[in-house]
Amino acid sequence: MVQFLDAQSSQVDRSISYHCEHGVASDTQFVNLFVNHPPIIRSAPMVMNTVNVGGIWDFELKKEDPNKNDRLIFTAHKLPKGMRMDPPTGFLRWEPT
Repeated sequence: MVQFLDAQSSQVDRSISYHCEHGVASDTQFVNLFVNHPPIIRSAPMVMNTVNVGGIWDFELKKEDPNKNDRLIFTAHKLPKGMRMDPPTGFLRWEPT
């Protein structure tokens, strides 16, 4: 078993090699690893927001992903009635009724 822990690195691709020998022969193998880092959320809504019935509250999620080519999908659970989230962008809109 090979275990690879690299929590501190911001590198996305890594190349490692391992060498094995048993006294008669030996071999070296090279492996390319893709390190997937989680996205980073850079913004959050203010703690106390007031929206009147009939008003609209919008929130644009500021985020970045160290893995630039990853497709992100956002989900939210237990949203208030009238609130929607756009899964590809994380954009929230609430129209309280």
